[in-house]
Amino acid sequence: MTNNDIVKLINLITRKDNRGNPNFVENFNRLLQKANIDQYQDKYTSYQINQDINDSLSPFEVIEDVSDLTTTTNTITLPDDYASFIAMSWVDDEGKTRVFDLVTDEQWSMRCSSTLSLPTNNHPICKLVGDKLYIKPYLEMGDSGLLVYYGSGAKSLTMSEITSLSSETMTTGNKTYAYSPTEQVCYVAYPSSYGDLVSILDDNGYEVISDWTLSSGTVNTVDYNIYEFDNLTTQIDFDYTFKF
Repeated sequence: MTNNDIVKLINLITRKDNRGNPNFVENFNRLLQKANIDQYQDKYTSYQINQDINDSLSPFEVIEDVSDLTTTTNTITLPDDYASFIAMSWVDDEGKTRVFDLVTDEQWSMRCSSTLSLPTNNHPICKLVGDKLYIKPYLEMGDSGLLVYYGSGAKSLTMSEITSLSSETMTTGNKTYAYSPTEQVCYVAYPSSYGDLVSILDDNGYEVISDWTLSSGTVNTVDYNIYEFDNLTTQIDFDYTFKF
C-alpha cells in the first residue's frame, strides 16, 4: 500500500482533518515524517548520547563496587534492581582507570580470536548474557587463594604430582616462568575459570602453543587447566610466557 492509498483510506474514514480540510498527500507526508522523528527521539533517549541526557538520567545512576556483587574470575552477577548497563572500569596498579568495551557475542568472538585486538588489562571487554556480565581478561576479585603451578617433571604427571611443583597465587594477566628441565617436560596448571591460553611464547619469542597439550585436573574441587609440553627437553632458565 502506497502513501497515496493510505491517504485515500484516511479521507474515506474521516473525510477531513481537524480543521475541516481534506488530508492532501503532502500534509500526510509531513505527518508521517513527524511521526518518524518522534519515534527516533523516543529511541534516542534510551541511550546516553549528550550531556542533557546524561544529566536527566544521573539521579538514577548507581555506581556498583564489584567486590560487593557476586563474582567469579570471569563473571559478575547483576544486582536484582539492574535496569541498564552504562559503563564499567577498573583501576590498575599505576592508578590509571581502564574502561571496559561493551561488545556483542560476535564482537567478543572476533576480539578473542584476533591477535591484533585481543582483550588486555589496558583494553578489557565485557558482554551481557542473561543476569551475568562476562569480562575478559579475567580480573582478580581480591585474593582468591587459588594457585598456579609450574615446573618440570616426567611425562604425564598427575594433578596431585603437579601440585608439588613451584606455585604462586593466581592473579589476572599473562605469566612468564623460567624452566630448567633435564630430559623432562614442562608444566603449567591454573584454575580453569581463567579460560584457555591463547598463546605460549618461548624464550626466543616464537609461538609454540601447538607444542603443548591441554588436559584437566581438580584440586580441592577446583577445576584446573593443565598444559604439558609435548617433548622431553634439557634447558637452563628457559622462559615461557603464557598469555590469556
